[in-house]
Amino acid sequence: LPPRESWFIDGFFQYKRWPEMFYGIGPNSDEDSLTIADYQIITIHQKAYKNLGRKLFAGLQLRYMNSYDIKYYDEGGEEINAPDVTGKNGGAYFGFGFALLKDERNSVLTPTRDYYLELSNYLYLEALGSKTQYATVLLDARKYINFNTGNKHVLALQGKALLTFGEPPFMELAKMGGKAIMRGYLEGRYRDKQYIQLQAE
Repeated sequence: LPPRESWFIDGFFQYKRWPEMFYGIGPNSDEDSLTIADYQIITIHQKAYKNLGRKLFAGLQLRYMNSYDIKYYDEGGEEINAPDVTGKNGGAYFGFGFALLKDERNSVLTPTRDYYLELSNYLYLEALGSKTQYATVLLDARKYINFNTGNKHVLALQGKALLTFGEPPFMELAKMGGKAIMRGYLEGRYRDKQYIQLQAE
């Protein structure tokens, strides 16, 4: 038998400077109201889960984010005033939270059967150095169905929900689309305090 995984530890350090498309907040944001937010951001994310048995992990996670040197441009490249949103001038945020992880997949990179469940949250407090106070809750559920064709035909289903509460900065709002889910939508084209996304492949 393979050795028992006692801990699952993961994290990253990221520096990014990349223009972000901002169309406003809510499902009725206007296609013609594009604002380009150009900023620098540093993110540190660390999590440590303990194996409770039966592929169930529980643990803590920490996250630090600091965005700065923010400038705003219209579609033609002219610098404009900042939109009236939380986080428009950047700032630092520090959050901590708890997480539960149940991973029954037969492979992390190319799963063909079983399921994956993740439930986690973050709490950002002004007392810990956050510019504003807010919380997030994430639920990620995935199911893989193999049609007994030698792994040639697999139906992959995913449902993902992100709920934010309080005063999150606009870059932390729930964003529809992106490289991981609902890839037909530009990430951030629609954003709000909550989203529920479903996809199948």
